[in-house]
Amino acid sequence: MTIDPQEDKDPATPEELRAQVENTREQLGETVEELAAKADVKARAKDKAAQAKEKAVEVKDEVGHKAAEVGHKVQDTVGRLKDRTHAAKDDAGEAAGKAAESAGAAAEAVGEQAGKAGGAVADASAPVRDKAKAVVSAVREKTPEPVAEKSHQAAEAVKRRPGAAVGAAIGAVLVFFTVRWKRGRR
Repeated sequence: MTIDPQEDKDPATPEELRAQVENTREQLGETVEELAAKADVKARAKDKAAQAKEKAVEVKDEVGHKAAEVGHKVQDTVGRLKDRTHAAKDDAGEAAGKAAESAGAAAEAVGEQAGKAGGAVADASAPVRDKAKAVVSAVREKTPEPVAEKSHQAAEAVKRRPGAAVGAAIGAVLVFFTVRWKRGRR
């Protein structure tokens, strides 16, 4: 501690000296505490770890919110795709119905094949597919492009599930014969 030369000129009272000593002790205590805090590596490491943990929690929360947002967007997109798929399926069904009407003779042949097959649907699937391919080829030549695209999608569905296609063909044949039978009764 340095002594101010002006203070030498004025003799300090014992109370002033005590106050200066007390002030100096307080400053010295604060300085020692600051030095001790800087020297306490373990405490500083805990502080840094706590800060890092807080930051990690913030990042985790932010990532969680972003993931939830993305999840909702994906769900919305999947919902729209499902709607479009259902619409395309409905359009393909309509196109298949129109193709069945325009190919009455082919449907009759499919009906004969289905009748011969009886309960053996698996054995009848190959001729049905061949007839369906013939019908599709004939329809493709006369079908406008948008309807052709929907028919192509229906054909892909038949390839994936031939049993369902045989069932649909049998249903079409039954409708065809039911219409013919009702017309014959008039």
